[in-house]
Amino acid sequence: MDKVGFLCNSITINKALSIKNQRLGLVFRILQIAAVVLVLIQIAVSRAWNSQTLPVSYGLEMWTTSGSVAAKTNSAVVHCNDSLALQYVYNENTTYGPTSCKRLPPGENYNKNGPSLFFPIFVMDTYVHGYDPMAPKTCADVVCGPKQTKVETVDTCECQEKDDFFVKNPEENVLVINHGFAVNKVNMFGGKEKTVGRSVMEDEENEILTIVTLKGDRDTKCQIGGRLEWPLSVSKQGIQGPLKDWMACGGVHLDDPVPTSRSWMKGETKAPVARILGLNMQISLIYTNSHNEDFDGAVCYIEVIALPLWNSHTAIAFTQVPDLYNATSSFRNRYQFGISISLQSSGNFLWFDLNALILVITSSLVLLALPGTVVQFLATTCVGRVSTIYAAVATESFSIVESFHGLCARLLGHKMSYEALTAGKGKSTLKQEALLDNLKEVMEEEITAGTLQDAELEKMAFFLMDQMDTAGNDCVGLQEFLHASNNNEAIKMTDLSSFFDDDFKPGIFEKIFSDVASGIKGKAQKKPDSKVAPEQQQPQVTQVTPFTAPTSSS
Repeated sequence: MDKVGFLCNSITINKALSIKNQRLGLVFRILQIAAVVLVLIQIAVSRAWNSQTLPVSYGLEMWTTSGSVAAKTNSAVVHCNDSLALQYVYNENTTYGPTSCKRLPPGENYNKNGPSLFFPIFVMDTYVHGYDPMAPKTCADVVCGPKQTKVETVDTCECQEKDDFFVKNPEENVLVINHGFAVNKVNMFGGKEKTVGRSVMEDEENEILTIVTLKGDRDTKCQIGGRLEWPLSVSKQGIQGPLKDWMACGGVHLDDPVPTSRSWMKGETKAPVARILGLNMQISLIYTNSHNEDFDGAVCYIEVIALPLWNSHTAIAFTQVPDLYNATSSFRNRYQFGISISLQSSGNFLWFDLNALILVITSSLVLLALPGTVVQFLATTCVGRVSTIYAAVATESFSIVESFHGLCARLLGHKMSYEALTAGKGKSTLKQEALLDNLKEVMEEEITAGTLQDAELEKMAFFLMDQMDTAGNDCVGLQEFLHASNNNEAIKMTDLSSFFDDDFKPGIFEKIFSDVASGIKGKAQKKPDSKVAPEQQQPQVTQVTPFTAPTSSS
């Protein structure tokens, strides 16, 4: 056989032991089902064959524009025509109850701080005119207006006038968002290929679709500015819509009560509405290329989280600033509740990774093999006397030296079987006819069942004769029969003879690591017992003195 044939004509597989035990079998099946479920979750749910990269924001902007004039000036709304219905009694001494609504002028109707926006919705203004307490006129001489209240402290003497009001229709202001992303693309071998960047303001060949979701549910789209989807073609001027649309996507309306913000103090009767409290609105832009949309490209899902809470800002505006020569001051102190809006971006992109797929397959195979390992440990370790038997069956202790006598005994048995088949003492040979006759007796059950026909049995006999007849003389000699009988033995006849051949030259590593030669030498050089076998002992000669009968004297 050539070298290529020798390398390619066989495979190596593991030998398995099947233990008949229903209880261990039940445990094994339960563990197998758990392993299969875990593997399916790993493969189907996590899609672990993909490599993941994280996008970063690219061209992220947010601003506001004036909404519809008719909507912003509409007075047929609850907070304008029935503002007392929205008042909130915090406790016996504090009531939030504006009695009117007003439009704020540009510059005051919102505040922008970097990427964040604040829209006032409920304003508590205090107009203050302060006097110098060191002036000749004392605080007692100060006369305040009819709607003003005199407030005297150690350092100041002030006339104060309060004005609490709702901001008129702040939810009609239009919120505009421009966004984009940059992400590293990964090739199928897990290496970085290039950086992909896209923005809704750029006319690129790479399309991006923007979808605003309802309360973060990607299966439910939320309408902003009359649109459910924002492809690149209609997003050039940004994703835009009135604040009330954005709040509705977060599940909040300004006139909804907020039970979680109740004070539960004496005098309180009901929960405040969001228009009194204000709210914090966080807009998250989540970019991904893994989606179920009917769209070939990246998708940006916008999730709106609107949380009503006590959200206040302060501002002060002076009309007269005190200086070193005149301590008189005039200013407006504004305490306002409103809507804070912030932006953030995140997401993930999945790219097919061959290395990750191979890792998934190998880890799955390990998980599927784990139940067998666990049950094997239980069977061979934890079941007492039964484990002792299972361990003995599963573990074979093999020694070459201690196997020689068994091999020799089996060879002698095979020799006797050959002599029985040939009816001789090693001189006769096993011929085709004898082999066929004996096969008929061996395969009698299969012949009776109709599995084997005469022609098929003859074909079997010819095949087996060809296998055993290595000399090609149409018969099987004793040595050929012994070699065939020894075919499945771990130790061959040639191995047995070579270990007792004094002229055999073992290799250097065999000399170092093999203990067979020393084991044979130790047993073969034992001195025989000094006692001589009975059949080898010489018979002892004993001198016998002849017996002489006494004589009688006359």
